[in-house]
Amino acid sequence: MIALASVSAQYGGVYATHIRDQADNEMAALAEPARIAREANTAVEIFHLQVAGKANWGKMSEVVAFIEKARREGLDITADTYAYTAGANDLVSYVPPWAADGGTKMLIERLKDPATRARIHKDMETPSTTWENEWLEVASAKWVAFSGVIWCVSLHDVARQGDTNEET
Repeated sequence: MIALASVSAQYGGVYATHIRDQADNEMAALAEPARIAREANTAVEIFHLQVAGKANWGKMSEVVAFIEKARREGLDITADTYAYTAGANDLVSYVPPWAADGGTKMLIERLKDPATRARIHKDMETPSTTWENEWLEVASAKWVAFSGVIWCVSLHDVARQGDTNEET
């Protein structure tokens, strides 16, 4: 990335990125674009800066302080954010990576097996340092939205439509 950003910088380009982690490892993730800005001598724009995960709510001041310090050190780093109380992502973003391995079709097959579904649920409810557990980042299923081209529905609403609950 540094090599690519260096060439782009020669032509007035900007390294624009979503950071790798916006939850438990956010500060380490912020160090990556700062390093690219420093070593490639380029401007950086961080898209959709946020602090995700209930355990991290209230830590935005640390994130802003990191960016302000980098700017005082001469790095051209900016960020944008959005003021949504809900987020939308693919279903596979809420399950452990092993459950999504092979894509949506394999995930659906795994969900059909009660024992595997229980393991997926257990992993979703367990904090992890090996994957960004987006399920633990939302306040409740009411704030998990699945979206398509012309529709958007929450997990809570999907559960209400069927003969099931949010956990299932």
